[in-house]
Amino acid sequence: QVKNAESNPKAVASWVSSIEEIHREKEPQSVHYTSPMPDIDSLMQAWPGAFEDLLSGVELPGADLDVPLKEFVQICCSILDIPVYKSHVQALHLLCSLYVEFKESQHFMTEDDKADLAAEAASDAAPQTLSLE
Repeated sequence: QVKNAESNPKAVASWVSSIEEIHREKEPQSVHYTSPMPDIDSLMQAWPGAFEDLLSGVELPGADLDVPLKEFVQICCSILDIPVYKSHVQALHLLCSLYVEFKESQHFMTEDDKADLAAEAASDAAPQTLSLE
């Protein structure tokens, strides 16, 4: 905590930097599933060409599919080889983790995504100031 933050911007900047450093060095949280689940790397492997060809000719289920939520989760997870056990929460967690990995993978980024990432990195390198008015 910084006392008299309004009159001590260097202390505030130092405090913010120390918090950012803590977050950078912090180990990522791990989740322990109660049932066996595939790891993210295996789920991100390329599908066989025949299966990709099949998918390109089929309309995948969308949010407007008229089924109960649990069944929709089972359908989506099944397409991606994510097992659904008694608890759908763990399967959803893995599905969301997989989505984040794909979203952050430069291999799957569009050129606009890559440009946004480069701009964000450049702005992170620039000195940051905190204005307390």
